[in-house]
Amino acid sequence: MLRYVASQLDQHLASMPNLPDVAWPNVEFTPDTTKVHLQVSYLPADGALYSMGYGQETPGIYQVSVAAPIGSGPGTAQDMADGVRSHFAGQGKIGDVFIEAVNYGPAQFDDVWYVIPVSINWRYFDNG
Repeated sequence: MLRYVASQLDQHLASMPNLPDVAWPNVEFTPDTTKVHLQVSYLPADGALYSMGYGQETPGIYQVSVAAPIGSGPGTAQDMADGVRSHFAGQGKIGDVFIEAVNYGPAQFDDVWYVIPVSINWRYFDNG
């Protein structure tokens, strides 16, 4: 189930116009410190059985963090975060994965990156 959900959401992200480089989970990646890139994380939550046939409802978050070079101002990261949100918001459904909400998290930064997390809340119904 997780692989199916991740595949559907990854494919949708990969189809985003003007997609910058992406750090996919567990894939070697060396970012160009002069450019924006995205970082993908899968955050499944506890599911619940919803029928006697043992179908399961599983929610989760597909987090796409926008990383912009520190010192370049917030605008570039905010514009890209808006692009990610627009690409997922209003989809309703991607494959059999329901998109429930798209939210921004608080910006974080270190010596190299200014990062805005974009959380895409999803829900999947597995009929067993």
